[in-house]
Amino acid sequence: MINWELLKSKVYDWDGSWRDIYILNTNVYDWEKLIVFLNQHCKLAWYNIDTDKNDCKIDLSQIKNGWNSGEGLLSVAKIFIKDKIQINLHFFTPEEIEFDIDPREFNSIEDHNELMKLLIDISLNVGKQLIITAENHSDYSLITVDKNKIIINPDLI
Repeated sequence: MINWELLKSKVYDWDGSWRDIYILNTNVYDWEKLIVFLNQHCKLAWYNIDTDKNDCKIDLSQIKNGWNSGEGLLSVAKIFIKDKIQINLHFFTPEEIEFDIDPREFNSIEDHNELMKLLIDISLNVGKQLIITAENHSDYSLITVDKNKIIINPDLI
């Protein structure tokens, strides 16, 4: 088991930037699996640009319309863990799923473990690995979650 102080200093340290969580090389089918899972199992708030309000479910058809128009979709879904940790989901492109987290919200090994549980569930449902990276660094994984496996980058240990 990894030491919280090590995780705090190497993954959740506040350096002025957030951490990104990516699922790379995705398609619309991957997004469909993700959104069905999130809508069924997570507390969330999704900004619906058509109604100018937050909804408790993500509308995949609206997201597809944004992608198909070539304009993208600047909407964000906020996913909540235990009402204290917020994970933002962005809908930039069908080819990549991107979340981000504020490392200042992670203050214990329990917070980290809750995030890992959610990422494992997402990986199992989508069938792909997720990587946690420094902001905008999808080429260097701090932590990889591949179904039931959690892999900490050996350079961090």
